[in-house]
Amino acid sequence: MLDLIENLISKKNLLDRREIPDLKGSLFSIYLELLAENTGKKVVFIPSSSTKKETLKNDLNCPEFPQFSLTSTLLEPHIKTKTEFFDAFYRFFIENEKIAIANPCFFLLPLPDISKNFFNVKVSDELNPETLKSFLSKAGYIQTDIVREAGEYAFRGNIVDFFPFSNELPVRVEIDFDEVESIKLFDPISQKSVKVEREVIIYPIFPLSDTEKHIEKLKQKLKNLFNKPELKISLKEKLEQIEKHRLRDFFYLSLSILEDKFFQLFENTIFIFENKKEFEDRIEGIKNDIERQYLEETKNGYLSLPYKEVFRDLKKLKDFFKEKTIEINPSDTTLISSIPPIVKGKIDEITNFIKEKLNEGAKVILSSPNEFYLKKSEELLFENSIPFSKEKEEKGVNLIISKYSSNFAISNNIIFLSFLGLFPEKKKEKKKTRFSSFFSDFSDIKKGDYVVHIEYGIAKYLGTKTLEIENSLNEMVELEFANDTKVFVPVSKIHLLQKYKDYTAESVSLSNIASKQWERTKKKVQREIESYAKELLTLYAERKMAKGISFSPPSSLYREFEDAFEYTETEDQLSAINDINRDLEASYPMDRLLCGDVGFGKTEVAMRACFRAVESGYQVLVLSPTTVLTFQHFERFKKRFELFPIEIEMLSRFVSSKKQREIIERFARGEIDILIGTHRILSKDIIPKNLGLIIVDEEQRFGVLQKEKLKYLKKSVNVLSMTATPIPRTLNMSVMGLKDISIIETPPKNRLAVDTYHIVFDPTTIKKAIEFELKRDGQVYFVHNRIETIEQVTSIIKSLVPEAKVNFAHGKMGEEKLERIMLKFFKKEIDILVTTTIIENGMDVKDANTMFINDAQNFGLSQLYQLRGRIGRSDKPAFCYLITSGSFSLTKEARKRIEALEEFSYLGAGFRISMFDLELRGAGEILGTKQSGHINSVGIELYTKMLEKTVEKLKNKEFVEEETILEHPFIIPKEYIEVPSVRLSFYRKLSIAREYKDLLKVTEEMEDRFGKLPEKIELLISAHKIRIEGRKLGIKSIELKKSVCTLVVSDNSRLNIEKLVEEVNKNPFIEITPDGKIVIHRQKNRDLKDFLSFILELLKKIENKQ
Repeated sequence: MLDLIENLISKKNLLDRREIPDLKGSLFSIYLELLAENTGKKVVFIPSSSTKKETLKNDLNCPEFPQFSLTSTLLEPHIKTKTEFFDAFYRFFIENEKIAIANPCFFLLPLPDISKNFFNVKVSDELNPETLKSFLSKAGYIQTDIVREAGEYAFRGNIVDFFPFSNELPVRVEIDFDEVESIKLFDPISQKSVKVEREVIIYPIFPLSDTEKHIEKLKQKLKNLFNKPELKISLKEKLEQIEKHRLRDFFYLSLSILEDKFFQLFENTIFIFENKKEFEDRIEGIKNDIERQYLEETKNGYLSLPYKEVFRDLKKLKDFFKEKTIEINPSDTTLISSIPPIVKGKIDEITNFIKEKLNEGAKVILSSPNEFYLKKSEELLFENSIPFSKEKEEKGVNLIISKYSSNFAISNNIIFLSFLGLFPEKKKEKKKTRFSSFFSDFSDIKKGDYVVHIEYGIAKYLGTKTLEIENSLNEMVELEFANDTKVFVPVSKIHLLQKYKDYTAESVSLSNIASKQWERTKKKVQREIESYAKELLTLYAERKMAKGISFSPPSSLYREFEDAFEYTETEDQLSAINDINRDLEASYPMDRLLCGDVGFGKTEVAMRACFRAVESGYQVLVLSPTTVLTFQHFERFKKRFELFPIEIEMLSRFVSSKKQREIIERFARGEIDILIGTHRILSKDIIPKNLGLIIVDEEQRFGVLQKEKLKYLKKSVNVLSMTATPIPRTLNMSVMGLKDISIIETPPKNRLAVDTYHIVFDPTTIKKAIEFELKRDGQVYFVHNRIETIEQVTSIIKSLVPEAKVNFAHGKMGEEKLERIMLKFFKKEIDILVTTTIIENGMDVKDANTMFINDAQNFGLSQLYQLRGRIGRSDKPAFCYLITSGSFSLTKEARKRIEALEEFSYLGAGFRISMFDLELRGAGEILGTKQSGHINSVGIELYTKMLEKTVEKLKNKEFVEEETILEHPFIIPKEYIEVPSVRLSFYRKLSIAREYKDLLKVTEEMEDRFGKLPEKIELLISAHKIRIEGRKLGIKSIELKKSVCTLVVSDNSRLNIEKLVEEVNKNPFIEITPDGKIVIHRQKNRDLKDFLSFILELLKKIENKQ
């Protein structure tokens, strides 16, 4: 049936014309493919709106040459923009795809032929590891010990790890005898492989190869452009950046030092303009902006690129387009097309529309992307008595399989409908491979970091040393305690060490080994943990016994509500929804905590729970900590539920007294289904008719009285609490069985990283960045953390952009005034908000995508990270500018913080330390203020372990602690894992393994990351198998040397004494000492591997299996 449409396009001579009508929906995609096929030329579409562009991307998955912001010509483009640029270049010019999209700014940039800057790696390719290493280095990747962040690579013998910016996960390539043996994606935190690939394309980070030749050319061009006395300081700063190979701010300049091949590369191309006049005005405006920017910035002593020296001549560009252009003319009636007026997801409306069109004699095509959806289409039509056929000659709806996703109609004679254009795709919950916690990982420990020794207390880590003890070489961890006391801990006892972090302390006090203070601290914490855990267990048990409100199973209306969600759920969201649905259908009341960052989709999860409550005949209270957040929830709930018969109201200071009385009465009569408000809704005069669910947002921010009221309500009503503060996953596991927790840690699919720049206070750059944001209908935060000068800074911002609506906010304002300002910002009545750090835990403003942080050198990394998290909450690129007085005046520590924030712009494994700080705060908030103090006194890891042990004991489970002493040769060879911190990390992973399967995971990870296991590691693993088997038997101490193994048995061991005696009688080299120890001697002719196997088998034999 598609050939009918194609023939119609040809019949109307649209393929030969320089002007075409405005073809709607996927009709435009069909036309572009026909044009490329018939002319043998490539096609580039230049959009003026997003509609056609999105349709093309959905239908044809075509590459897009992106829109460069050019707010400052000496700031790096957003990382997403650069990645899109390299991706489009590769696909259009190297892969030779036929259709692309290009945005106006792209046409102004020099376009060198950068084909050689890409590297394609396939399994079975011939490749020398050194060749790959050399390419990565020249492409701008930074060599590190461990690949955690995009733009890094690590080289370990025949294994090369690297993290391309174009990837969500880093890549591991294993090369054997100069042949690519495997390509895998791996988790940047656990470092374990998660997916096998056949091929990977390595995009460059930068247009230039990072070679001395190019570095010199870049420096020379910079000197030629800015060799003026007034630019001396700025030029010096930029040249210093280049010397350090920090080239990120020189993207546009780098393109200009290479030969421009734009006209040659696009020679055989047709350019289709949605609005050519608008395009020409746009590029002319950009050119004028760049020229004006150059004059203003150089006048003020700052560098900015001159248009003529770097960018494309517009006259040449226009001349080039003359014979290669097709324009869209909306007035052209050669072929009239339209978008059918159908609401997605409404079955009755859709089927009635199809019946109506068939009765009018129109040809109706229903397209599916695959056989699965084709079957769905057949079911839909059959159930609604609509005739259909897969043969085009037959009457009724013609069913086809095609990639086209957008509905269209041609003169009402041909109706093309896409199944996925009519019904949102159903999402299935997938089993997610979670990024592991980094609590117990020593791989990033540095000299000077603080650690906790479980027996001795808080110490400073000084590195590792190899010491000779009793004629045996042992790798030791060197620690420093109070009074310069040094302690060496064997790597076999590394399980006694944990990272220490106290987010409240300015400085850390080292423990005094000679004192008993550490033991007293641990005992005090243990008593408090036992009391806390008992209280929680009692509450949990009472709730499980209580009779709750059990909701009915989800109805078809609930499924429609699910389908009306305009985004694709993340796997974490789906998992949380399933958790909550199980709770709501249980016989006891729900009390679940939902954790997830702002913008990660908690509200949608809560709204689905609300829908379940209302359709089961119950009312809902939604409790919010502030008036502004209450208003935000109210707006979102109203919009999300607008297609459904559900009554929603709000109680807050913004609602008049008369209206409040009205709402309270209606709620009491059951006329309101969902009531949203501050703690006001917990007042005595709020009497629901049939309350079934309470949603609590940020419970930790409420007062004692409100918390007590909630505690009472939780005994009988379903309660879902939400928090944006992250909590450690390890803590979640520890309180399993005490609290029900669901965690959303996956950002939405289209969430972009925030691109971050370090600038000096330059009015021109600030003005340009604000203007760019306002032009795309966005909003701006300007963070200035000094209340005494905030009004002065607000006046400066107003003078830079007089057309903008600017206001300021700080914590010393009256609460009501502050709320009104924040509400105005949320409602887009304010364009620019000059604010202190009160926005750190603020509301979600999706249009705020530019932030300036003034005097950024005065903030900690964690605080900078959290502030920056206020922006970038939509699918628009976001920009954060860190303003300082200049890099030369910064302290070394401040410069490191600023550079760290610049480098770690992207989502993913970045900011591990900052997230650790935030998780500690979260742990304190979830467990309560008192427990938070205990966490600080012993460290989060030891606290978590003590809590876990206490819970196990309270549940009458045995918690066995064992000690294992391993001596040389039970080691990880330095030549196998060279980096000491990584080696320590693996010693620790082995020492905390409790089961064989845990050991297997560690050995698989070693092989995955470092290649085939050497014999010494196999011996070490055998030794740990002995430890695990001994633990099962209740052996509390194992001392394993080359020639002897000594076992100390606990009082409640699971030894079969008869079997043990039998083995001692049979084997003269086994003895039982007078103090009850079992000693196994290694015979002279027995190799070590066989000796370890014998011990393991012996332990299995003497276990009491009853």
